[in-house]
Amino acid sequence: MVSRRLCLGVLAFALGCREPLDDNLSRIEGPRVLAVRASPAEAAPGEEVEYEILYVDENGDLDASSLGWGFCLARKPLDELGPVHEACLTGGDTVNIVPIGAGPSVSAALPDDGCRLFGPDRPPPVEGQPAGRPVDPDSTGGYYQPLRISSTPVTIAATRIACGLAGARPEVMTEFAKRYRRNENPAVLRAWAEQTEQTPKDRIVVETSTEVTLAVEWEDCGGADEPCTGSEPYVYFDPESRSIVDRREAIRISWATTRGSFAFDHTGRSEEEAESARSENTWSSPSEAGDATVYIVIRDDRGGVGWRRFHFDVVEP
Repeated sequence: MVSRRLCLGVLAFALGCREPLDDNLSRIEGPRVLAVRASPAEAAPGEEVEYEILYVDENGDLDASSLGWGFCLARKPLDELGPVHEACLTGGDTVNIVPIGAGPSVSAALPDDGCRLFGPDRPPPVEGQPAGRPVDPDSTGGYYQPLRISSTPVTIAATRIACGLAGARPEVMTEFAKRYRRNENPAVLRAWAEQTEQTPKDRIVVETSTEVTLAVEWEDCGGADEPCTGSEPYVYFDPESRSIVDRREAIRISWATTRGSFAFDHTGRSEEEAESARSENTWSSPSEAGDATVYIVIRDDRGGVGWRRFHFDVVEP
């Protein structure tokens, strides 16, 4: 039986993420997919994408060599709740799941009909059902190709599809095509433990039962016209005004630890706070000596993902 707990590693902002139902989401207590990264973060149907997974348990990184990957081609009925079709959760559906490989990373070309199944193009007819309509975009104007990973529990990730703009005046579509820049994955530019002034390149030594402020920074994109690994500016078609507006990506930081605890499971900056390229959290070291690993996952709200690790030696005072 397939577990119904799932995590949308690439697309936590757009489709949501059902985390384990406990009081401490940042504490790693068993096998868990913390993130799935698509490179490039946004691609057109038929273009090659490389996928990587961050798969961990309470001891640190897990061997992901046996994980199977596949594109889900099942289009979710528009009146059905949930982020994806039920068929995406099952492993034996050879019609709706197209295998693309196994291991910690795989590469494959996005399905050619992604913009018809999951985007703004009119979907193919289904026998016995009324004519379908295009999928509504997410809050940033994006569309996504679902991806199934046979982790424990099953993970549903997604890739942002470059489908272009539909339903606008010709001059607006022309302007959008000229100005829109595909998303880049965000990255942690710098990370450090403030009390120790040590970076993740070091094996950081801290005492038991100690509070440590962990800080992260990402690239300050400003109004850059070039690709950027921080909060990127982008153009968005506003369905109310029927015009193109300029926006900035929100950034979300997810924190996870094999031992100890965090004050917050998530931090970051909203779209309105995009001029700030820094976030921090407080990690409380465990009461017993030993090793601990902290994972920092950075996401933008257009489906981009990146991550870094801290390694701690927790010692008695």
